[in-house]
Amino acid sequence: MPRCDAEVQKAVITALAAHSPLTALLAGGVAGVREFVRADTAFPYVVLADIASSPFDTQGDEGFEVVTKLEIYSRKPGGLECRTLLAKVQEALLAETINVEGQQVVDLRLAGGESRLMEDGQTYRASLMVRIFCEPV
Repeated sequence: MPRCDAEVQKAVITALAAHSPLTALLAGGVAGVREFVRADTAFPYVVLADIASSPFDTQGDEGFEVVTKLEIYSRKPGGLECRTLLAKVQEALLAETINVEGQQVVDLRLAGGESRLMEDGQTYRASLMVRIFCEPV
């Protein structure tokens, strides 16, 4: 069975971009939800940093567990903006429908998040692990 990483990536980006309480706080609005980051990307933004999948057995079918790591970057002093955006990302993933092409999402779990000041002393990074379990339609 083919992996569904690319379809999950597209579905997560689409769900985040559809959540206006999140995009209203990002530089560039919907464009602040990124699959990759260029050097001139304005802060704050959200990026899908990592994605990995592994097979698992469902009730009669073989599906995939897809783990994604989302990162939020902000340069607003104090880190509050970064933590607020982390909460909005969590809210978006729970509020928006995650439509994975060719798959049925059977479970979505937020596996933890953190926020910290990076070594440059001016950029805050928050991260969130998301586990999505899919089976073929």
